[in-house]
Amino acid sequence: MSTRAKEREFRQELQEARNLHYFDGFERLWNVLVRLGLEEPGSNEGERAAALRARLSERRVREILANPAVDRLLNLDPPLETVLIHPQERLRTSEARCAIEQVQRFRGAEPLQALNALCRLLLFIRNKRAHGFKTPDGSRDQEILKPAAEILGVVADACLDAHFQADQGNLGTSGMTPSEG
Repeated sequence: MSTRAKEREFRQELQEARNLHYFDGFERLWNVLVRLGLEEPGSNEGERAAALRARLSERRVREILANPAVDRLLNLDPPLETVLIHPQERLRTSEARCAIEQVQRFRGAEPLQALNALCRLLLFIRNKRAHGFKTPDGSRDQEILKPAAEILGVVADACLDAHFQADQGNLGTSGMTPSEG
């Protein structure tokens, strides 16, 4: 498949994810990023995701961090990972608090570090959702998942742009990457 066809496929899936209810859209957006990350170097999902985010320009990272949904997530009351909803749930209170503090502390001086901390929070949310601790109707879950899905969408947009812009630098006159030619 050509690079342009892959890009169209990813962008279509991203749009389809945005058209879903935030609860389902969040998971689809996550899957878009995971699949895009498969094309990055790294031995595991976390390393590939970090490589994908490292492609982002500082300007784009700052735009993500300036999205109002970030503050809605960081300023939840009570804070993220402090409310136990099921006896089987394991709270990650100290890790979440640390990630929130890192986003706040590094937002201005080290934006990529802040984005990486924000993505750790999104991972916590994704894992809770995937393991049944988030529902589409819970008011607290809505407070968490709505901004999380919005953030994930802008991160996915930025990563898609960065990934395919970098790939366009590898295109020859045929529109194919050297490995496809």
